[in-house]
Amino acid sequence: MKIFITIALVLLLALGVVGAVGFLSHGFESFDKSTVKEQLDSIKDSVENLTDRVKDAFTKKDKSEDNTDPADNDPTSDENNGDVATEPTIVQIEVTNHKNYFVDEGVIEGDVTLHVLYSDGKDAYVSPDELIGVDTTHEGCFTGYAHFGGQKCSFEYEVNPRPVVIDHISQLSMPTYNVGDVADPNAITVTVVFSNSTHEYVVCEELDVDTSVAGHFTGTAYYQGFSCDFEYDVVEEEHSGPTGSGEQMVEEDGEW
Repeated sequence: MKIFITIALVLLLALGVVGAVGFLSHGFESFDKSTVKEQLDSIKDSVENLTDRVKDAFTKKDKSEDNTDPADNDPTSDENNGDVATEPTIVQIEVTNHKNYFVDEGVIEGDVTLHVLYSDGKDAYVSPDELIGVDTTHEGCFTGYAHFGGQKCSFEYEVNPRPVVIDHISQLSMPTYNVGDVADPNAITVTVVFSNSTHEYVVCEELDVDTSVAGHFTGTAYYQGFSCDFEYDVVEEEHSGPTGSGEQMVEEDGEW
């Protein structure tokens, strides 16, 4: 930058000298010495004034360059390239928790938890976008795949047999009670049907019946939280013995 200032000053001085010589050669005869001196002084002042302006201009330029943000001259700067800051990318995903299944149990993405590590050092725990290869139709140990953000990872899962539980109970026979009888649960057998379609016969744990009057009614039997309705009859009690008709009984051949 100093070189340019020096060149400008030299050019300005040269122009001043040339102008002065031209003036002296053509106008010396028509002007006295005092006039020539005034003209030279005027040219000198003009040259000095112009030189000061050039110096000021280059000084301001140097200061503005010193205060320039380094990023303005960085070819990789986002502002210079017109690019927006890029989002962090996924570096790695892994399964941290997953569910084991029963046969024919449904599968959803929430059954699996992923740990996701990003390029900016941050991490997150999320559910996968999709589960591939998770089949619960057969018992055994299998390999499934979890997908998230364009990446995938594998995990091992188990499919176990479903536990056998009671599906429902039923009562097939229709008991008969006498009026006033106390219904005994141990006298009523119910059929317990299990989730694997097997069954067994057991006595019920509780009964809900009314024997206060004769008639045909519907009661309820209970077993391990399950219940079933059944029909029952209540009849008047039949008494055995003499008819009470008043007929005289006689002995015939030693027999009454």
